Amino acid sequence: MGLGKRKIISMEKIENEQYRLVRFSKRRNGLFKKAQKLSSLTGCRIAVLVISEAGVPYTHGSPSFDDVVRDSLISTNSDSEQSSSGSDNNNDDADHSSLMNVDNIDDCKSIEEMIELKSQLEERLEMVNCRVRATEFEFVRGLFA
Repeated sequence: MGLGKRKIISMEKIENEQYRLVRFSKRRNGLFKKAQKLSSLTGCRIAVLVISEAGVPYTHGSPSFDDVVRDSLISTNSDSEQSSSGSDNNNDDADHSSLMNVDNIDDCKSIEEMIELKSQLEERLEMVNCRVRATEFEFVRGLFA
């Protein structure tokens, strides 16, 4: 058993389709094993999504992909709800109407108005980001249904 240098593999696309599929499968499995080892050693939760060239999704998670993603989205959504002063997400029209009625930043008459507007816009942006993440999660779940 030699302790020589490892062979350096250039990072370029493998042209032979059969070799490329075999390499993808081996690398994917290696990635999943490394993710599992990281989770075992550190106690972290892992969710890995790999989509093949053909569009086939492969997932790995510790404890499971669905659990990690779902818990992450629930945590993110509850953090957002708490930061938005407990406003109800089902009351979006009321939330929107509570935004300052400013068409242009130049209409703000004081620094306090600008700070308030900025705060309200940041809250709305966080709500939109949460909805985007939830929609993405549902899309990914639909891929495996």
